[in-house]
Amino acid sequence: MYDAIIVGLGPAGSTAMESLAAAGWRVLGLDQADFPRPKVCAGCLSLKLDKVLAPGFHSVVERTVRGMTLSYRGERSFHFRAARPLGYMTMRERFDAYLLEAALRRGGEARTGERVLRVREAADAIVVTTRGHDYEGRFLIAADGAASTVARQLGRRRERQVALALESEVAVGKPRLGALGDEVRIEFGTIPFGCAWVFPKADHVSVGVGGLKGRIGSLKAYYTSYVSRERLAAASLLRNRGGWAIPLHPRRGAQFGTRRCLFTGDAAELVDPFIGEGIYYAVRSGQLAADSLLGATEDAAALVRYEAALRRELCPELAWARRVATFFYSFPKLAYRVLTENEAVRASALAVLRGDERYRAVWLEFRRQAGRALLQWMRPRRTRPARRLSFPGNGSGSHAWLGGYDDETAPQSANFQQSVPGRWVPPLGGNHLSGGVPLPPAAKVGVGGATHRGRRENGRAPAEQRQDLPFWQHSRYRHQDARR
Repeated sequence: MYDAIIVGLGPAGSTAMESLAAAGWRVLGLDQADFPRPKVCAGCLSLKLDKVLAPGFHSVVERTVRGMTLSYRGERSFHFRAARPLGYMTMRERFDAYLLEAALRRGGEARTGERVLRVREAADAIVVTTRGHDYEGRFLIAADGAASTVARQLGRRRERQVALALESEVAVGKPRLGALGDEVRIEFGTIPFGCAWVFPKADHVSVGVGGLKGRIGSLKAYYTSYVSRERLAAASLLRNRGGWAIPLHPRRGAQFGTRRCLFTGDAAELVDPFIGEGIYYAVRSGQLAADSLLGATEDAAALVRYEAALRRELCPELAWARRVATFFYSFPKLAYRVLTENEAVRASALAVLRGDERYRAVWLEFRRQAGRALLQWMRPRRTRPARRLSFPGNGSGSHAWLGGYDDETAPQSANFQQSVPGRWVPPLGGNHLSGGVPLPPAAKVGVGGATHRGRRENGRAPAEQRQDLPFWQHSRYRHQDARR
């Protein structure tokens, strides 16, 4: 019997195996693929990995990102460079192989090319069945991805929110690759609840699109359109398009395991909902799972310790990231404007990418600056329909326009005689022209020849219409839309 069996030898599984094997546990790792195996992934590593992994993983880093070009629907590009790195680019087959080799050096045992068919949890052990083999262990760590066979067979709920992504590896010439250098390109606004990207690697680029399932429609159409805009349609493919699912961390009800099994990485839905990054959370959850098993005094305590560690370290951050993602992808135009025009928001977001700050700070700064931007956006800037007031006069009648014009424009009407610059005044209402408040001096008022005759009583104007009373004090007036 093994002390622990690990299903899936990606970042979560290999990291957990290394920690358990280093502590002297007898550990078996299973994976349906042979390593090194191709893995469809954007391949962007967070700088937070520097805090939880040995520096040796830098040997598989192909580029260090220091710049970024953002765009909104292919336009309004915003470019910036940072003094410190923003992320690392790698190919997943190399990164995952590095982590597995590190675990094997610690004494772990791996069986690749074996697909898990069935998992059965007993009172004193857990049994994993592959084609032709049954493996028994005290504990099991599920690290087999978003479509986890283990988590599904052990009763994890299936109602969850998932993003879908489509990507290919594209060969480009040295001039184009040199122009990208150490910078990434990301486009927002085109894909509902998602984005598109170009990430430079050692000798090619990764091009992909992704968005929320149920909102995006055809990913292939978005991919084709984006590749065309980036002028990569004629480039040769090093790897055909491949897709994968990104399980987003739920608002509530997350399940992290059973009495003898712990879910890690994508199998536990530990993915950043804003940028879709899951490698750091896979590595860290694998480490926390191993620590929980090593520190458990009894079998049932492992899950309690693991859930406590996740809710203390990872879940709060993912909950704040979900708030940022909900705002950003629900109002992409406003959010893009806030991100690109506000230095405080941008600095806070970059600090989160590096692991120097929490998403909570980004959310609070986003909310503060978005409120200001929204108020500015709502402030009237263009001409509104003028309201025409018809009031009794002492001749052929007269009328006035109130509001409807901004400070730079004046109505192009033959009837308009005067325009006093000022701010927009709300439409008429109440017993006075300004809604019960004396008309402010800065209001824009135009008085001109009549299109409607003023009322007269017995051929004479009422006493209240005499010249010694301002016209806004007349109780007998009527207003109507100037568009009639």
